[in-house]
Amino acid sequence: MTSQGSPYTRFRRALRSRNLDIVVPAMAELPRVDLDDALEVISLMAEQQDTRYDRSAARFCARLTTERRLSVEESRRVLALVEVLPLAPQPVTDHLRLYCKRPVVAVDR
Repeated sequence: MTSQGSPYTRFRRALRSRNLDIVVPAMAELPRVDLDDALEVISLMAEQQDTRYDRSAARFCARLTTERRLSVEESRRVLALVEVLPLAPQPVTDHLRLYCKRPVVAVDR
């Protein structure tokens, strides 16, 4: 490990800088990006009207739906929230964070 710290420490430091030119490469160094961290990045992209937002947000929604086993209705809500995220980043991010933290629901077979 370098004096700059672990890849995750560098990523968190990059997020605090709010500079996507530093955040995205730092995120690429991580072996895995948690949903909460991915949400922070797309929120920053939305806030800064970054051109990568739409594709990144779509990938985030797909991942959230899969990992948290969201229903169709819940997935629709998540997509709607991501659609308005650029208009109100903080309140929408707080709401999306609830989906990231929720326990995985068992699927009936």
